[in-house]
Amino acid sequence: MKIKDMIASKGSRVFFTCPKVTLRGALCAMVENKIGALPVINGSGALMGIISERDIMREVFNGSRLDEKQVGDVMTREVTTGSPDDDIDYVMNKMTEGRFRHMPIIEGDQLTGIVSIGDVVKTQLDQTKTQFVNLVDYVTGSVDK
Repeated sequence: MKIKDMIASKGSRVFFTCPKVTLRGALCAMVENKIGALPVINGSGALMGIISERDIMREVFNGSRLDEKQVGDVMTREVTTGSPDDDIDYVMNKMTEGRFRHMPIIEGDQLTGIVSIGDVVKTQLDQTKTQFVNLVDYVTGSVDK
């Protein structure tokens, strides 16, 4: 399955932030939208980085005040991205190797989606269930001929 298929089924709405937003603002957006990361984009919509719950918690642990630091000060700048034509296996391997849970999807130079490890697991689980049902139908002779 391709990433574009997964995005089509989950929806392509992407929440994002800008580098000048405070960490508190980014955290509020994550909590309100029940998400774990926000891509950081510039004025033209190009990806600059990503800010995650982990990034913010690291700052809290180090004693930073969330109202005093901006997303641009903390965000991860070296972001592994995917494209709509990538396979889910590719994304899963990149996430596992890089130990991250959110991958922005880029088409051209524009952010078109974001995929979480939860999205990948759900898609894999759905595919496994479908394969199981198909195999049971085949073995029991329930398949339409």
